[in-house]
Amino acid sequence: MNCYLIIWPPENSSSDPVTETFPLHHKVLDGVWVVAGEYITCVDVCEALGIVGEESKNSGVVLRVNAYYGQFDRALWERMHAWETM
Repeated sequence: MNCYLIIWPPENSSSDPVTETFPLHHKVLDGVWVVAGEYITCVDVCEALGIVGEESKNSGVVLRVNAYYGQFDRALWERMHAWETM
């Protein structure tokens, strides 16, 4: 399972595309999500969220998470670890 960091600007209509597209999601901060899915590339994630493509209506940035380290909310670490083992 791949993990992605999504920066979702407040000018987008809502955060619903993130939560609806990715059942495995964790809100880090307002406008910042970590999600997991079977998508192959960041472009695939952007297309799924309507950030790029013919019908793009949102803006944002998607980064694939290959490694992580730090200190933050324990729930975030537990979820990301669980997604890695799926």
